[in-house]
Amino acid sequence: MGALTNVEINEIERKLKDSSSNLRDFQDVVYQTSKKLQNKKGLLWIRTIIKREDIKTIDSLINKIEKRREIEPTYSINDITDLIGIKILCPYPSSAKDVGQWLIGESGLNIIPKKIEDAYKDYPSGYKGYHFSAMKDIPFVSIEKIHCEIQIKTMCQETWDAQTHDLSYKKADIISDDLKKHFIQLSNVLAAIDEQGDIIKNQIQMEEKEEQQKRHAAAFSLMSESNEIIEKLKKTTSIAITPESILDAENINDIYDFLNKNCNGELTISLCYFYILIAMLSKENTHTIYALEKSNDLLKKDPQNTTYIKTKMTAYCFLNKHKDIIEYIKETVNYIESIKTQSSDDLNIKNDICYWITDSIRIGINDVKLHEIAKKYAKELYKSKKSGYLDTVGFFYIVTGTIEEEIEDGLILINEAMKIIPENQTQIAKAFKDYHKLLAYKRLLNLSRKNNYIKT
Repeated sequence: MGALTNVEINEIERKLKDSSSNLRDFQDVVYQTSKKLQNKKGLLWIRTIIKREDIKTIDSLINKIEKRREIEPTYSINDITDLIGIKILCPYPSSAKDVGQWLIGESGLNIIPKKIEDAYKDYPSGYKGYHFSAMKDIPFVSIEKIHCEIQIKTMCQETWDAQTHDLSYKKADIISDDLKKHFIQLSNVLAAIDEQGDIIKNQIQMEEKEEQQKRHAAAFSLMSESNEIIEKLKKTTSIAITPESILDAENINDIYDFLNKNCNGELTISLCYFYILIAMLSKENTHTIYALEKSNDLLKKDPQNTTYIKTKMTAYCFLNKHKDIIEYIKETVNYIESIKTQSSDDLNIKNDICYWITDSIRIGINDVKLHEIAKKYAKELYKSKKSGYLDTVGFFYIVTGTIEEEIEDGLILINEAMKIIPENQTQIAKAFKDYHKLLAYKRLLNLSRKNNYIKT
C-alpha cells in the first residue's frame, strides 16, 4: 500500500545527493557543539562522541518511507530526522539526563523534543536511550529542513545495543519469544548496573563534599585558635592570611621564615594550631609531619595538661590520622576517668574526646569500648545544654544512629545548638553545622536505600 513509484525514488535520490554536503556540515556543527560540552564538563558527563559515518542509504530510506506510509500516507524524505546523526555515550544515567537537559537549552541547535521525558525511549525490546533531533532551515535546498539525530546513551545501554542490534534490528517478526526474553533480561541486568553506577558516583561525590565541608569548618576553627599568630603576621607582613593565601607556596615559605624569626623558639598553643592549619590546607606530607611533631612536642611539656591533649588530638583528627591516635585516645580516656571530677575543663576534654571518637567511627574505625565511652560522654554533655556540647552530641547521634529517628534527633540537637551559640562563635558553629547536616543527609539517604532494598 505504501510502495514508492520510480518517480518518487528518483526524487529521493536527487534530494539526498543535493543535500549531502549540507547534512555533513550540520552534523559537524552538532558534533563540535557536543565536544565543547565534553571539554567543559569532562568525562563524568560525556565519555565519548561518535559521528555516524554514513548518510542513510537509498534502500534504507525507501524501506522506512514505505513502512511509515502505511499509517501516514504523506510521509516523505522531508519528515525523516535521522538521515545523519551522532551518538553521545555517558558513564551514568544521571549524566545522560544532564546532557539531554543541556541540549534542550542549547538555542543554536534548535532541539526537539523540548522535554527530557519526551526524548527518552524505553522499548519493550529492551532498548533504552534518549533521542533528540537538531534541526536547521536551509533555504533553496532540496530537503526543507536539515536534521541531525542525537542519541544519548549510557555505556551499558550501548552495550545492549551492540550485543543485540545486528541480531534483532528490524527483525522483530522472526525473533522467537524465548530470544526476546533474553534481550529483555540483558537490558534489565545492564540497567541495574547503571543504577548501581549512579549510586557509587553520588556516594563518591557526597564523600568528597563531606571532606570539603569538614576542611572548611576545621579551617575556621584553627584560624580562631591560632588568632594570636595570625594577628602578628598581619601586623608585620604583607600576607593577607586567608585559607587561599596560605596555600600559595611562596607565602608558606615566607610564613615559616617569619615564625622562625619572631617566635623566639617558643612553642605555644596558638603556634601549634597554626602549623596544623598550614598542614591541613596544603595536604603536603612534609607539613603534616611537622605539625604532628610540634603537637607532640607541646604535649611533652605537660602530659596531663588537657589543653595540650586537645591540641594533639585536634592535629591527628583534622589531619586524618585517626588510626594513629586511637591508642592515645584510650590513654586519655583512662586518665580522665581516673580523676573523676566534673569541672568545666573535664567536660571540655570529654566533649573533644566524644567528637574525636565519633569522627573515627565516621570513617569506619569502630572500637566497641571507645564507642561506649563516647555514648557515656554524650549523655553527660547533653545535660549541660551548652551549645558546643549539644553540637557534639548531635554529631554523635548522626554518625552512630541506626534508624532514621536517631539521625533526625541529631539534626534537632545541632539546630538547638545554633540558637544558643555565642555571637563571636557563630561563623565556626555554622561551618560545623553545615558539615554535620551534610553527614546526616548522607546517612538518611543510605538508610532509605537500604530499607528499600530490604523491602524488594
